[in-house]
Amino acid sequence: MVPPAVLISVIILFTSMKKKNELTALRTSGAQSFHASQTMILGRCSSVVGMFLVSETVVPYTSSKATASGTWDVQKQDPGLFYGKEEIWYRGGNAIYWIRQFNPKEKTMGNPSFYFFDNEFRCG
Repeated sequence: MVPPAVLISVIILFTSMKKKNELTALRTSGAQSFHASQTMILGRCSSVVGMFLVSETVVPYTSSKATASGTWDVQKQDPGLFYGKEEIWYRGGNAIYWIRQFNPKEKTMGNPSFYFFDNEFRCG
């Protein structure tokens, strides 16, 4: 939401400057309106790039930590478990188990897949 908010604020700023004849004052003092708009556009682009970098680096890290903390500390559940509608993913020490069909009443599983990894996380 930051890029559209910054764009709208720049539009409101220039509209307000136009109503109060501040753009005319800038032109008569020798400044060009292109340079003023260029500064606003450069500021907008830098804020967009900054928000992109934050959303690609900080947000995934903190989100995964919050999810793991909520799963482990609050729900007292192993964070290696993921339950879907009928599927179960479980991450063990050096393996990932995918149980595509699970019937809790009969305690049976159907169509499982097991992925075993070595220390370099290569499937073997």
